[in-house]
Amino acid sequence: MTELAAAPTRRARVERPPGALEPPHRRLRVAPALAVSSCLYHTTVHAVVVANAPWTWAQAHIACLAAADLIVAADGGANHLARIGLRPAIVVGALDSITPSVRRWVGEDRLLHRPDQDSTDLHKTLAYCFQDRAAQAVTVLAATAGRLDHTLENLGLLARWSRHGGLAFLTGDQRIVAVHDTLEAAT
Repeated sequence: MTELAAAPTRRARVERPPGALEPPHRRLRVAPALAVSSCLYHTTVHAVVVANAPWTWAQAHIACLAAADLIVAADGGANHLARIGLRPAIVVGALDSITPSVRRWVGEDRLLHRPDQDSTDLHKTLAYCFQDRAAQAVTVLAATAGRLDHTLENLGLLARWSRHGGLAFLTGDQRIVAVHDTLEAAT
């Protein structure tokens, strides 16, 4: 019987937009919800999506962006990224919430217009990450504040899209994940 030597695995180099932060050395550690490790899934492609709910940046959120392989804005989420001077790799959605000045700053070549009014910009962005870019994990920032109807819809998206790969929402100092099938807790 012939044994095949395992081919070394190499991680593909992800082209980062100008001004994007390089990822720090990745390691698994137990940490509070806002620590960098809370946004990492330690997979081949980890995307961070910035949605358009009201948002206040903290250093841990910026570190989460720095550790990402792909930074994507869900339409008006590009406005949040512009406040910290970080251009997303792409902006996905109806493009009706991004301000004209941020749109010019991001550049038309980074805009993916998906005008379908039957789905939200976050839904379109998750589809882009999981289906078009084959992300194995996505962390979403700015998805659960603001209007209650938007928050509820986004939590529904969390439940639906989490079956496609690792999906978590970071909200301030909380990390929200979907639990499928059963949950066992120690008493």
